[in-house]
Amino acid sequence: MDSPVSTLLLPVGIVLGAIALVTLVSAVLERRYARLVARSPRVERLVELFAEPAPAEAAQSELLVALGTALGTPPDAPSVESSARTVSADAVRRIVDPSIPSVHQSHPWRPTVVPEFSAQVLGYDASKAWTREESDGLVALVHLGTDLRALAAEMRVDDRVLVAELARRLYGAVDPVVDPTCPRTGRPWRASELSGAESVVHGACLSETAARLGRDQLDVVSRLIRDGRRTATATTAW
Repeated sequence: MDSPVSTLLLPVGIVLGAIALVTLVSAVLERRYARLVARSPRVERLVELFAEPAPAEAAQSELLVALGTALGTPPDAPSVESSARTVSADAVRRIVDPSIPSVHQSHPWRPTVVPEFSAQVLGYDASKAWTREESDGLVALVHLGTDLRALAAEMRVDDRVLVAELARRLYGAVDPVVDPTCPRTGRPWRASELSGAESVVHGACLSETAARLGRDQLDVVSRLIRDGRRTATATTAW
């Protein structure tokens, strides 16, 4: 006659054996499924896609770094994890439109020269000293088609401060960019003057053209930007 203890252990053993069997079968099936998935070409393609960031994503990351630099990062904002490289217009081209001019059509950055005239004479404060990172960020924003007035309001500067830096980086202006003593600076444009300013777009020297028109370089570039006119090429000017 079976003892009560053996009678009790029998169902417990059966249950434990069933659990062990189910666990073993589950493990075997899982490993087999993993092998099948690993051999799938579609999965290999997905692994390749996730292993390396897409060029557009990398370019967007660089762009966000430069935008934060150009606009000024708020004091309480978290620091951005990135390399020391700044955004380039080539990165912008990959994000937006391949037809946008390359960064090689921008003049190299040069330290800002403080205007000889006071804010009272100019009518605005033009004393901002652009760093290389800020200037590169401004160029990238212009390649994106950013509205300069909105950007100037965001940066809390006069929009002519942005135009002056763009005159140096995109149109080859030489210092001083601003000279309110030029006889026709700030006056309405004549049709003949507009054709003269247009010559800058086709490679004419900005400083010589401005002098011939009796205007400073800022006035000429302001008109070209307002008309949406950009230079086709850029040759370093000093």
